[in-house]
Amino acid sequence: MKKFLVTLIVIILAVSVGFGVFYLVRDTEVISLGTASLYKDIDDSFEVSLDMKDPNSYTTVEVTSSDNQVLEVIDDVRMDREKGIATGTFKAVAGGNATITFKTNNAKFRNITCDIV
Repeated sequence: MKKFLVTLIVIILAVSVGFGVFYLVRDTEVISLGTASLYKDIDDSFEVSLDMKDPNSYTTVEVTSSDNQVLEVIDDVRMDREKGIATGTFKAVAGGNATITFKTNNAKFRNITCDIV
């Protein structure tokens, strides 16, 4: 009977520790983009922002353009963790199509894209 009780206590402790660790390291971050495409005129400067709910302190965001001849990245991403946004600034330099890609180091949100026409 003692062996059974000790085994039961060990199992209960192991499960409790497991749930405690899960609760402490869970990832509740959500990253989203409000639009899938934008239409801009040549020489328009504009910003595109990612919405970040519960941003992790270690999350980083980089931004690239698929065609620098059509769409130029003016500034690197500015992150405001308090407001929960990451903003990139761009300029349409010629006619055509380009894709903005926000790359994060969070495995759930690797590449988030927006098409610019």
